[in-house]
Amino acid sequence: MLYNADDFSTSLLVANDIGPVAVAMSANVGNQFGWYQIQGKAVVKAGTVADNGNVYATATPGQVDDAVVAGDRVKNAKFASADGMPSAGLAECEIWRPFMDDGVSA
Repeated sequence: MLYNADDFSTSLLVANDIGPVAVAMSANVGNQFGWYQIQGKAVVKAGTVADNGNVYATATPGQVDDAVVAGDRVKNAKFASADGMPSAGLAECEIWRPFMDDGVSA
């Protein structure tokens, strides 16, 4: 989930996003408030991933993978399990205020 601290809006994370990233703690629809995790061990929607791999945004909204794609790495995040943990299509991920910058260097 990409979030905007100016207006508290959110959108599903996709490739080439820029900004702070969080993990939604429940399914949310437009115009609703919800809880978002920015630190600790989170469960994320993931493709086929390996434990300890880097996290990358994909073209599928809200899904991450460990396939290397330049500019799409979610910084301050790494997989803490392979896919299938705790169930199919999910993986554990360790996060600490993750963000995406599309590979732009300051």
